[in-house]
Amino acid sequence: FRKQSPQVLLTFAKTCASGSYMNENIICQTSTASNCQTVASGSPNVCKTCASGSYMNENTICQTSTASNCQTVASGSPNVCKTCASGSYMNENTICQTSTASNCQTVASGSPNACKTCVTGSGTYYLNEQGSCSLSTDSNCLTVASGSPNVCKTCASGSYFNENTICQTSTGTNCATMVSTNANACLTCVTGYGVNSGACVPCTATSNCASCNGATPAICLTCITGSINTTTNTCTAASSSKSAILFATSLIMTILLI
Repeated sequence: FRKQSPQVLLTFAKTCASGSYMNENIICQTSTASNCQTVASGSPNVCKTCASGSYMNENTICQTSTASNCQTVASGSPNVCKTCASGSYMNENTICQTSTASNCQTVASGSPNACKTCVTGSGTYYLNEQGSCSLSTDSNCLTVASGSPNVCKTCASGSYFNENTICQTSTGTNCATMVSTNANACLTCVTGYGVNSGACVPCTATSNCASCNGATPAICLTCITGSINTTTNTCTAASSSKSAILFATSLIMTILLI
């Protein structure tokens, strides 16, 4: 019998990872080019594309942009922004500058002082006729009508619209939502209470009652999670025997599915 030479299997990379290049021995090596997104085939120093915030100079080297507040850079130039970062605007020299407008969410194109939209969150701001964001004079306002500090679109929780469309704090106790234009009339109540003639009264059915008929507080309408609403309109906790049956059924179903 003729002895056969053992076969040697060599595995070569087909493609290299980002930031690496394939040398003459088909080995992937880390690129020495800084700020490089992808490398030109077969060369450690030639970038194909640059990383975010960098630009490609005349020597195909990626350099960090010197432009401040820049989102993306124009091709081939370190000082020319293509788009500006949030809260900045592009001036006549295509330089991104920080907006001087306070409480501004987005800035109008080409102007540092003109807001396009106002911030939301703490306090309610509206866009006035000068293009600035001003604080609403209605402290209970959730959203403001466009262009007016005194006209609310919606009221904050616990407030209601009066006859002058001003949001005022409700005087209703244990009130979840109010009847429009009435400070004392509740529309819905917090958990454990029911509405009776615009007032919230405590439910007397059981401790598990979430809401009840305000006129007859002993009649429960909805129950807290984990309770059973019986035919007697009261809430009772699930019995231990029923809980055991449900647990056994669940266990059997789990075993069958394994």
